[in-house]
Amino acid sequence: MTTDERGFFKVLMVIILLVIICIAAGVFFFNKPKPTVNLQPSPQVEDTTEPTKAEVIFGNLNGKWAGPWTNSLGEKGNDTLDITDNGAGSFQGMWAGNISITGQWLSKDSLKFSGRTETRDYQVQGSLQGDTLILNYTAKRLNTSGTYTGEEKLTRVSK
Repeated sequence: MTTDERGFFKVLMVIILLVIICIAAGVFFFNKPKPTVNLQPSPQVEDTTEPTKAEVIFGNLNGKWAGPWTNSLGEKGNDTLDITDNGAGSFQGMWAGNISITGQWLSKDSLKFSGRTETRDYQVQGSLQGDTLILNYTAKRLNTSGTYTGEEKLTRVSK
C-alpha cells in the first residue's frame, strides 16, 4: 500500500468514525420520550396589583339631578344639574340651567367639574353617596373682587 493510499484510508476511517459518533449522539439526544401535555386548567392566581387610573370603575352621573343649595353668603335655593356621562371618566352638562360644565371622575365616587358665566367662575368638588350627589363649590366673581362657597345635595330625578 502506498503512502497516498494509507492517507486516504485514514481520512476515510476518521469520516466513518465521525458518522458513527453523530448517529450515536442523535439516538441519545433525540430518542428521549416526548413530554406529556397536561390538559388540566392551571389554578387561578389572584391578581394583587393596583389598577391603573384607566382601570378604575367610575360611577354614572347620567340624567337630571335636583336639590337644595346654600352658600356662605347666607343665600339658599333649589338647583338642577343635567349630565351626560361618557362612561370613561369624563362628563359634561348644564348646571343651574345656564352654566355649561365639563368634569371628570377622580375615583368611583369622587368627581370635579368647572363652569363659567360672564360674572362667575365655578370650581366644584363632588361625591356620589348612593343616590345623593353632594357638591361643594367655590365661586369667584369675575366682574368684582371676592369669592364665596356653597354646597348642594342633589338627587337624581331622571336618567
